[in-house]
Formats: sequence, C-alpha cells, structure tokens
Amino acid sequence: MFKEWAERRFDEAVLRSRQFGLHRGLRPEGKPHFNQLIKDYKEGKQILFYKYIHVLDGFDYRSNIHGLENLEKIKDQPILIVANHPYEDPLKGGHCQRILINHNVYNITQKEVGWLFREDKISPEYLMRKRFLRQSSLIPVRDDDPETSRTLIRQAFRNKDTIGINPEGDGNKTLLRGLPKAGQLILLSARSNYNIVCVATEFKNGVFFIAFDEPLDSQLIKDAAANGSTDNKDFLWQTISDYAMAIIAKHLSEKRRGYYS
Repeated sequence: MFKEWAERRFDEAVLRSRQFGLHRGLRPEGKPHFNQLIKDYKEGKQILFYKYIHVLDGFDYRSNIHGLENLEKIKDQPILIVANHPYEDPLKGGHCQRILINHNVYNITQKEVGWLFREDKISPEYLMRKRFLRQSSLIPVRDDDPETSRTLIRQAFRNKDTIGINPEGDGNKTLLRGLPKAGQLILLSARSNYNIVCVATEFKNGVFFIAFDEPLDSQLIKDAAANGSTDNKDFLWQTISDYAMAIIAKHLSEKRRGYYS
C-alpha cells in the first residue's frame, strides 16, 4: 500500500512538472479543475479528456471554433482526426488541444477521441506515462514494439473508435513536415471507411482557434495508393501525409504554416 501511494505521489510530481509543464500558464479559474484531473489520476479513475474542458476556464475557447457542421454530417460514422501539434499551449505537449478537440467532438458524436501517443522507454516520465495511458483513452505507440502498437490500432479500427493523430510528431511554432507513418495510418483509415477530418488549431492572446475541415476524399487517397508504385511506399505515405497537412495549413495564418507555406 505504501509503495503504491509513494509511486502515485511521485507520478503526480512528474505529471505536474514534466508532462504538463512546471510553469504551466493556466488561469486561476482553470487551476482547480486541473487539480481535479490530478486527483482523479491519483485515485485511479478513468481520464477522459473531454470532461476536463474547464481546465481552460479563463481563456476564450468558444468564440473561434469553426466547422462543427462538418462533424454533424458524420456524427454516427467512424472518424480519424488529423491535427497539427501546437507549440504555444498553456499546458505542455498540446494537452489543451486534446481537451478542446475532444470536448467538441464528444458534444456532437458522444465519443472520446483516442489519440496516438508516443511512448518512450528512455523518457524520465516513462513509468508515469505508462500508468496515465492505462487510465486514459490515449493509444500508446512504441518504436521498439511496433507489433503491439499495430494490434492496438487495429483493435481501435475494429471497434470503430474515434482516433486522433498529430502527423508532425513533435510540436513547433510553425508546421513541421508530416511523417510518412501518418500517411500510412490515413491510408489505412480510408480503406477502413473512416472519415478523415483535418483539424487546424492555434492559440494566441488567450484565444483558442479550431477549424474542422470537411472529410478528405477517401476515394482519392485509395486511388493514389492503387495507382502508385509498390516499390516506394514511403513516398506514397509521405504524399498522403503532405496532402492532409496542406489542408490543415490553409486554415492557419501565413506565419504559422511553416513547411507548408
């Protein structure tokens, strides 16, 4: 009992300082709700991001949300969310983005977005992340265990779960080039009859911006794969990843578009 208590106290410190940022920029109105998230984690409760929208209280997370009608049209169908990875975020690692996207998606579809989340064994917060992943809807992806990652992703597809990915991998002030692996997952989604929705997000001057685009043309993606060379799958996957990222870029201000300017 003491060992478990000590581990969770250590996890709490890591969660606050490393995973969510030691000097997090939450407003006073949101901090009690963040503390509730930590409390729920310590008590072993399930962490569903959409429930913690009030962590963002004190910021404007309502007035600059666009394209919800695009979700309404497909609310009863499986969805892959493809979003940029924000750099400027009151919480470390784009967690505000996940909370806000999940909140809006859940309000329409009644489903929590399960985000693919890179699990790194050499990371100091690995053990904490492992426990946090078990309690949340995040889907762990590990470079050293690709088969387990594939199994979890295939299971999510079979369940028709709503899935979220950040093609860039890491966040940056401007868009980085999407990774080929993201294109591979987008192609798999198209073949699995998923709606692929590109989502652009930005945070500036206390205001969150989100734009949900219309679903990508899945047939176009499948045709590109069918007509492309089987000798260079990385090129095909990169092209698909770039296609999705270019859709995201068009919703962002010019200075934020980075590689996709």
